[in-house]
Parts: sequence; structure tokens; C-alpha cells
Amino acid sequence: MLLDSLRTKLIEYQKSKAEIEVSTLRLLISELKNKEIELKGAGKEVSSEDELRILKKQIKNRNETIPMYEKAGRTETAEKEKKEVDFIQLLMKEYFPNEISN
Repeated sequence: MLLDSLRTKLIEYQKSKAEIEVSTLRLLISELKNKEIELKGAGKEVSSEDELRILKKQIKNRNETIPMYEKAGRTETAEKEKKEVDFIQLLMKEYFPNEISN
């Protein structure tokens, strides 16, 4: 399950003090956990399609906010968002190699 793998990765990145990866993983874990809670109420489990959908949504959200940050002159925040997109895409390639990222 993706959630367990991300939790393991979170520990690794915390040890290496990789801030962007840690914050991104925490957010993804939170989103996956929320989806798990939502589906448990309906007696279902999180599918790989749900997991992929969450990753794609996070990429989409960041890609939408990057131009806003750039327009507002917040280049540091825009760069952080770009790095998060790259990291999520890396995770997608690792866990969903047959899917096209974006």
C-alpha cells in the first residue's frame, strides 16, 4: 500500500533533513489518510486509482498556484512548489511507472 511506503520514506527523509520532501510526504500521507477515512465509512478501501488520483491532484494544485506566486513576486514560494511537483512526479514514476505524470 502506498500509504505505508510513504510513511517509510518520510522517516528516511526526516533523518536526512530534506525539508521539501518531508513536508510534501506529510501532506500526501494526510491526503491518503483522509481518503482512507472517507472510504471506510462506505465500507471500501483506497484503491491504486484513488492513490494515483490524489498524487495527480496535488500536482495539478501546485501547477495552478505557481503562476500566481510568480505574478505576486513570491519566487521562493513558487520555486518550493516546483520542487514539490518534481518530487511528487518522482513518486509517481516509482509507484505508478505505467502512468503518465501530469
